Amino acid sequence: MRYSYFSAGKAGKLLVRNNFWYNNKTHVFFTTGEPPYYAAVTRRSGVCDWYWEQAGELQTYHHVESNDMMNDIYYNEVWFPITGTVKKYFRSINCDPVTCCGEFAKCFDVAFRQDMITNPLVMMGYGGVLGSKKLLKAIECRQPTFTGVPIDYVVEELRKRKNIIAYKSDIRHMAHNFFVGSGRPLYKHPDVLATQTDEGYIKECTKRVNSNRAFPKAIASLLDDYDIPYEWFDLDNADYKKTFDLEQVYTIESDPTPTLDGYVTDKDIVEGWIDDYVHLFQ
Repeated sequence: MRYSYFSAGKAGKLLVRNNFWYNNKTHVFFTTGEPPYYAAVTRRSGVCDWYWEQAGELQTYHHVESNDMMNDIYYNEVWFPITGTVKKYFRSINCDPVTCCGEFAKCFDVAFRQDMITNPLVMMGYGGVLGSKKLLKAIECRQPTFTGVPIDYVVEELRKRKNIIAYKSDIRHMAHNFFVGSGRPLYKHPDVLATQTDEGYIKECTKRVNSNRAFPKAIASLLDDYDIPYEWFDLDNADYKKTFDLEQVYTIESDPTPTLDGYVTDKDIVEGWIDDYVHLFQ
């Protein structure tokens, strides 16, 4: 069985990838940001291949990483060996954003041969920041952001896989990820007017949490329209071994991602904001 992982932002993508690496399975990650879109195929052995479209041609980059990538947050989903991140590399080569799927679709065959596909929404024509209001609206309105995808082929292949939609039942922990974790907005940054005050910061965090909470249902509705089967996966009561048929499990306690947490002001104050959110939106 091969798998596909649909989710909002801050929803366990790295932990899933680590679990598949841990079991010597292959993984492909489709970008969760704005174009240029790309795919990154990675293996526990350090063999990595990136795919993107530039100047009407499918571009590839092959790399073998000698360091162990399992326990280092540096090797996250946007990592690239030359410049640190994929988007920095794209800027260095003047790669223009491509919003019509042409040659890029040629890497879909490669993707469908991998054990896990994370964020196959791009293959269905929906690219952008996962969990954002902009991408949520595009999905709900059935207005693809990435046109020209071979949708019949993609749907046929997805129907052969076990498709997972991840969500969080622990709303407080989810809110924590956006008020405190790496999903938080900038706080009192001179270039960001909306979050110059505590009230503005709380409002922006609230918007992000609510949008990400709505995301899994929007994905489910999209898959229903294409008659693509799926299973729900509660990240707060997850059985990775059973759901993904893994021989061994890489636990969240071993995952370095939580070290990204940081409070923008006094911890008790921020925890109070989170309590208020849960009270208002539970």
